[in-house]
Amino acid sequence: PRLPAGPVPAARDDGRLPALARLRRYDLELILDPAQPTFAGIVSFDLDLLEPTAHIVLHARDLTVTEARVERANTVFPATTAVRLAHGAREAPEELVVSLPDALPAGEARLVIRYQGRFNPELNGLYRVQVDGRWYAFSDFEPTDARRAFPCFDEPSFKVPVRVRLTVPQDVGAFANMPEASHADDPGAHTRAVLFDETPPLPSYLVAFAVGPFDVLDGPAAPVPVRVLAPRGRAALGAYAARVAGEHLGILARYFDRPYPFPKLDLVAVPDFQSGAMENPGLITFRDTALLLDAERAPSRAKTYMFAIVAHELAHQWFGNLVTMA
Repeated sequence: PRLPAGPVPAARDDGRLPALARLRRYDLELILDPAQPTFAGIVSFDLDLLEPTAHIVLHARDLTVTEARVERANTVFPATTAVRLAHGAREAPEELVVSLPDALPAGEARLVIRYQGRFNPELNGLYRVQVDGRWYAFSDFEPTDARRAFPCFDEPSFKVPVRVRLTVPQDVGAFANMPEASHADDPGAHTRAVLFDETPPLPSYLVAFAVGPFDVLDGPAAPVPVRVLAPRGRAALGAYAARVAGEHLGILARYFDRPYPFPKLDLVAVPDFQSGAMENPGLITFRDTALLLDAERAPSRAKTYMFAIVAHELAHQWFGNLVTMA
């Protein structure tokens, strides 16, 4: 039976999303070339609708939705979308309202959104950097900039597994929170689709990826593989940081009385970065000057600074990443 659509839920006074759906997991596919100003993506959410509704409200900023649909029991329901300001917001629309002609009963559903975006020039969300004529793309989502890269439920209480797939040019590397599961080349399009293992439950602000012609330095192999990713020709300067990180994994595992909670650790040197570092699980990003140094020539204060930042970001892997405040 058809159920009336009902009005669109108003933006909440506290700025949070309306409580219409419970997020269980999602798949994110990004098609990006750092040498180009734009990117595209598809994001698919597994949801529990908490009550009969024709509307789902999530976050998106500076993205163009080209298709939205809701799937249930092998039936596809085409949807329309509109953006709006959150309550009290003045800067830009950040709430995305997905609407169906009729309400769906409460229960499981899958929301699929296809969209396009532009790399952000402000060093947040998803942005790109040129180094020695080569382009690199980086993500930086804390506190509320994941919505600039993909439509999402951009609040820490929505903490669920995510599966990431990056389609990139064949001549660059693609990295994310989790180890690579598989890849497939498309010789005609000169692209490579890289699929990563599904993450443990994460909030959107901790999803991370980096794309570009990185040099990779292998560090300690235990308790998990540690690597440094750096712009071409600079990875050797990360050897000291890799050793320090490997030592801290053991120190912190003893302190927290549980092992490092992710299967690998990449330390990423970012040439243009607003912060000193960001604690993305398994893919920690650092301002390159804080991570890369010549251990034989660097002054002790530079080593101490790097040592402190690595210790801080690794502690976050347990406190903030494994355990996250709602």
